[in-house]
Amino acid sequence: MKLYTSKAMKTADSETINRGLVLSLTLMERAAAYLAQAAFSYCGENPSAAVFCGCGNNGGDGFAAAYMLLEKGVSLRLFLIGNREKLTPDAAEMERRFLHAGGKTEVYTPEACDYVNSCDVIIDAIFGFGLNSPVRGLAADAIACMNASPALLWRQILPAEWKPIRERSSAAP
Repeated sequence: MKLYTSKAMKTADSETINRGLVLSLTLMERAAAYLAQAAFSYCGENPSAAVFCGCGNNGGDGFAAAYMLLEKGVSLRLFLIGNREKLTPDAAEMERRFLHAGGKTEVYTPEACDYVNSCDVIIDAIFGFGLNSPVRGLAADAIACMNASPALLWRQILPAEWKPIRERSSAAP
């Protein structure tokens, strides 16, 4: 397996899309399919998940993974961190598909942390390559909730400044 820096991955994504090799939505769905399958593999008998999405394309990966998990019968809640009007076009399309699959987009509040703590898995798709400042406000609260949860935490993209998260789920094989 090759590991890339965030800058190299952003360049590879852009070149792939700009050369017309793969449509950006197709690339997003491919990433989401792997994410959804990996997350689903850690779910228990009555699968549950919490998905956190930002407004950028990383959030689009989260919306897409969420609709794929819904199709697998996973009970989930999706929390948007940010303003819906700021969704990128691709993220907005993936949210549309999520809603069409029967999902509901919620605004995260600290009270949702009880639900998050009861889940099999958490998907963090809040920030991606564009994170270039300290995390504050509701996003910081959501990250603290995810980090404190006993559920298995999947971060779609791990900004270079963040430390890896270790597995904490007893549901892991």
